Amino acid sequence: MNPEITMIKAVVESATTLPPQHRRRILAALLGEPEKSRLITSKEACEILGISKPTLSDWAKKGRITPIRRSARSIRYAAAEVERLAREGDPRLGSNEAAIAQREG
Repeated sequence: MNPEITMIKAVVESATTLPPQHRRRILAALLGEPEKSRLITSKEACEILGISKPTLSDWAKKGRITPIRRSARSIRYAAAEVERLAREGDPRLGSNEAAIAQREG
């Protein structure tokens, strides 16, 4: 491994103020590991898409988005799928790039 990468890895691993999920993502990117599919809540998905929870549920029933059921009451959505839908946008509403940029920034 490159000495600079080894040094950066050590700094990231020892950064106690960095949230664990950010640390994992930085290390995965640094080491070239593929990113696991992030799951987000219904609330987060609605905020990104600019829709209500009933609309999100309707989209799931119609097959426009795939819900991931962790239990009877715990439903998550793949962040990549939500972000793709936000980029495509609803022809009547336009895309929601601002919400995606705010979430990534």
